[in-house]
Amino acid sequence: MLPRYLGYQRLRTLRIEGGDRYVGLRVGAYADILFRALSKLVSLKTISGSSTYTEECRRGATFLKNLLKQLGATDTTLLPNPLPGRNPVVLGKFRSKSSKAKTLLFYGHYDIVTAATGSRTWTNDAYTMSGRDGFYYGRGVSDNKGPVLAAMFAASDLLKEDADVNVTFLIEGEEECGSKGFAESVKTKKVIPY
Repeated sequence: MLPRYLGYQRLRTLRIEGGDRYVGLRVGAYADILFRALSKLVSLKTISGSSTYTEECRRGATFLKNLLKQLGATDTTLLPNPLPGRNPVVLGKFRSKSSKAKTLLFYGHYDIVTAATGSRTWTNDAYTMSGRDGFYYGRGVSDNKGPVLAAMFAASDLLKEDADVNVTFLIEGEEECGSKGFAESVKTKKVIPY
């Protein structure tokens, strides 16, 4: 028997959408869904600061927005960056049924730097997630795609458990380039309170 926090006891189908690509999953635990979602997100070259990757960044933002919605978030949207050629901010809100619920704000980012940047040499394709010695490897796994997805799945579980908390997600696409346009993007939308 799976622990409850890992998901459902019976198999269910979840569709993970990524831009114009769809992957149908039949899984029995959140851990499997999280792994597949992370693998998909790692495969997207969401490199900020380069017009070459603008469409990949848009796909990454759309993927996160769609996944937030599938996990139960409301008000999922892409906030446009007012600076030309810059990436959008993903906004999603998990709302408690309680009118007295406190609100948490989760900040993260989906953009990465190119795999050529940094001191470590990649031994495999940086945009294909792999496991080795008990660890996952792939561009963005720990900074910051993995933590963002883990928080999204945790917030979804809180909602299913009728927790007395709202969680708002702001996930930007320009953190690696100094968060250009982030503040201006957020000011255009009433993010909190509920």
